[in-house]
Amino acid sequence: MEEVDAVLQKKILFALDHVKVTAAAEQKTRQILYVDKLAVHAGEWIHIVGDNGSGKSTFVKLITDQLGMDCFAEGEVYRSAELEGLFPYVRQNPEVAIVGSTPWEDLLIALEQTGIPAEQVQPEIEAALKMAGLFDRRDQLISTMSGGQKQLVAIAGCLAAHAPLLVLDEAASMLDTASRKLVLEAVREQHRQGMTVIWVTHSMQGREPQDRLVVFDKGQITYDGIVGGQSGHGEKHDEELSPVGEWAVYEHNHRQERDNRPAADGGWSLENVMIKQHAKQGKPILDIPQLHIPAGGLTLIAGRNGAGKTTLLETIAGLAQPSEGTIRLDGEPLWNGRKLNRQVLLKFGVSFQHSESQWFLPQAKDEVLYSLRPYSLASDEQEERAAGAMEAAGLDRDLAPLNPWSLSGGQQRRLAWACLLAAKPAWLLLDEPTAGLDAKGIAYLLDGLSRHLEQGGSAIIVTHDVGLFRALANRILVIEDGRLAGSWVEEESEEAPEAFGAFGQAGSAQMLEPGGQLPAAVQNDSPPGPEQGSGSENEKSKGLRWSQYDPRALWLSYVLLAAGILLQHDWQGLIVSGLITIAALWIGKADLRPWLRLSGFYVIMFIFFSFVSGLSIYPSRFDFGNAGKTLFYFCKLFLVMLLGLGMASAVTPFRLQRALEQAIRPLERFGVPVERISLTISLIFRFIPLLLSEWSKLSRIVQARGKRATAAGKVPAKDLHRVVLPYIMLLLRMAEQMSEALEARGFGKRGMKATRAWTLRLARTDYFLTAGAAALFLLLALL
Repeated sequence: MEEVDAVLQKKILFALDHVKVTAAAEQKTRQILYVDKLAVHAGEWIHIVGDNGSGKSTFVKLITDQLGMDCFAEGEVYRSAELEGLFPYVRQNPEVAIVGSTPWEDLLIALEQTGIPAEQVQPEIEAALKMAGLFDRRDQLISTMSGGQKQLVAIAGCLAAHAPLLVLDEAASMLDTASRKLVLEAVREQHRQGMTVIWVTHSMQGREPQDRLVVFDKGQITYDGIVGGQSGHGEKHDEELSPVGEWAVYEHNHRQERDNRPAADGGWSLENVMIKQHAKQGKPILDIPQLHIPAGGLTLIAGRNGAGKTTLLETIAGLAQPSEGTIRLDGEPLWNGRKLNRQVLLKFGVSFQHSESQWFLPQAKDEVLYSLRPYSLASDEQEERAAGAMEAAGLDRDLAPLNPWSLSGGQQRRLAWACLLAAKPAWLLLDEPTAGLDAKGIAYLLDGLSRHLEQGGSAIIVTHDVGLFRALANRILVIEDGRLAGSWVEEESEEAPEAFGAFGQAGSAQMLEPGGQLPAAVQNDSPPGPEQGSGSENEKSKGLRWSQYDPRALWLSYVLLAAGILLQHDWQGLIVSGLITIAALWIGKADLRPWLRLSGFYVIMFIFFSFVSGLSIYPSRFDFGNAGKTLFYFCKLFLVMLLGLGMASAVTPFRLQRALEQAIRPLERFGVPVERISLTISLIFRFIPLLLSEWSKLSRIVQARGKRATAAGKVPAKDLHRVVLPYIMLLLRMAEQMSEALEARGFGKRGMKATRAWTLRLARTDYFLTAGAAALFLLLALL
């Protein structure tokens, strides 16, 4: 092939020669990848395709030298000198690779590690954020972003790094149509400037005739050539398997029969449902005054990344309790006070956006069987249902005894689908069910979904791939900024077929109103401007808050106020200290909502200990003096704790790290590893929210799959043993992935001198803050 011969003349960046990769599984090893010969040359664009479990992600990990502890490679692996330096790549789960608390911070940390001149860092950050469509969200907290937005942050970080090789593993699987196009254009521009690109995807979007195509099947390469070429068997590889395939014939014959079925009664009813953020100020993240989703048929929920689609689905599924409003299914309330209604829970099944985060049993088959436990079925029927569901989801029998975590992302998505098929709920609630699925997996999904609807079942699907479901859907709901921006209902619009078809082809970037028109507010499909986002200018317009002060000034002010509080010896001084603490928290706009449970636990604890300290056995009486002393002591500590939590919540881990680094920089002359110490402390603070988030996520998964009628996010005592070990394993995986991400960005590499493009500078307001804290300390000392 002349085209391939021409490529061989270019510089080789990466090469494999008789390389075999094996994975440990139950004290055995199994081969998951074998490559006879392959070379990646400078300036190529290589599409990596193949079915789920074919070895694509393993190949990516081999290239990036991040196979993990359970995989081993044999054979000759060549990496050029360029690949020995910084080498970030976009993962299927991007969150663990994000080090900063905001997109701007994350890119700053990455670019400073490259050692480029400090004056070039800010322009590079701005360019990368604009390429990823995140410039107006540059100061938004990562924890408040959707899965697709986090994927964009990871992509922007890789684009900014200007590495010699850019690897994207299913980078666009969670993105809406507009964001996919934006990312593809940005990566194409980098490629035109000489960057080598490896693009792992199931989508045909973005393939060009001159690109190289590498097809994997069962852990081996079956085709390596240009897009549109043919293998030795005369098979073309530039066309994907149709995601509808054989299912299309089945659906054509049964759609009319299903549509003629009498409309089912009941369905979901939402009234004045609202979910607010931690802070009481600001608009809610979900606000649905009234919504009815009738039983029977398929309802699609569409919208841009971050619009609130997942929040709406999780609210319907009881994974998040509304701040206000009521939710009913077939007339029954979803919530009985603070506890879920088990009778309602048994009527639906949920598939999560990140299916890989829901496993806590040692074998794939065990996960399916666990989904059947709430239904009190005989063991024989459970086994029969589990086997049939795995087959209907396209999972081979030899995968049943494997650990779910060892499966590919697409196989785990199929396993999540098998868990729902086995349970046979009346309602299916699916969040991005096609993300990471190959064409065969999509065909299995569509087939199972069609049969479910034919049998009178109902479904709600959050998706960016509206076109895939257009032959099945009866209605579309469009969410924008947490509100219902538009809808399309099949039986209410004569223009529906044409509008529906156009909508399905364009994807969720287009938003339909009743009648097929685009709402004016979302026609441009552009992210919100600075006045709607969380940019720094917007923050300044709301008045000073602690987050705008230098952390060093905050820390010194806290020490002064805490010392003044601890000096108090009577209730009069403590009352004044309490008023000062409340005023400081209010002026600094501290957000203590995440710490309410901790604070409540502390209050209960010090009331209990105060009561115990007042008890006297000989003589038998209650000593109010001792109880008062203990209570006084705990109240002082409580005020100090509240003040510290409020200030800590205002400082991002990055600003804390930079402040600590600058404060102890003089110790470097004595051999103290200042940068390593400050980075470690920063990562601890970055990791703590992730720990809490993952525990909350795992507890909600156990609740949803076990159909437990408990409060939202609560793990029943009987299920704790199922959660603790998987949670520890999850943390170990997260720590390993974060370590790999830091290493890829250059942390810990010898001979690399990081630049500092941004440093903290004390402003006039910082001096005023410290002076005010000193004055309050003197006042408290005099008291």
